[in-house]
Amino acid sequence: YGAGVISIRKEAFGFAIQKVKRLLLEHVSGGVTCKEKLLLVLDFFSSYVLTPPISGGCPLLNTAVEVDDNDTGMRRLVTAELNGTVSFIESLLNKGIATSEFKSDIDAKALAYIFFCSIEGAIMFSRVERSSISMKAVTAHCTDILNQISK
Repeated sequence: YGAGVISIRKEAFGFAIQKVKRLLLEHVSGGVTCKEKLLLVLDFFSSYVLTPPISGGCPLLNTAVEVDDNDTGMRRLVTAELNGTVSFIESLLNKGIATSEFKSDIDAKALAYIFFCSIEGAIMFSRVERSSISMKAVTAHCTDILNQISK
């Protein structure tokens, strides 16, 4: 790709990601407790899977698959967004631990990875299959985990 194409790809990715993040944060802001906010994260992606706010699905997942082998600059951008999303989930878990909403013996980072990777996998599967069955299974399991770690 030439420099102009790379710049356009970065701008398009940034625009799409900012839109999704803004919508996610608006959706999550309806929660009071950390558990409620995490349930709203799950709810956001459940409704998002077959009716995404960006045409074509998840810009993070789509771009990650496209650049994982070749485009170092875009891969860094995608990696930063992946880590940012995991950190957002982890911060809600850690805040829930700090406020005694969640049990203190959980590994917030590992659980954040499990939640996020499960959600992204369910997005991929659901979009290819044109069915929300896998997303429903993932959100139900993540909800069960939240119930198990809640005090």
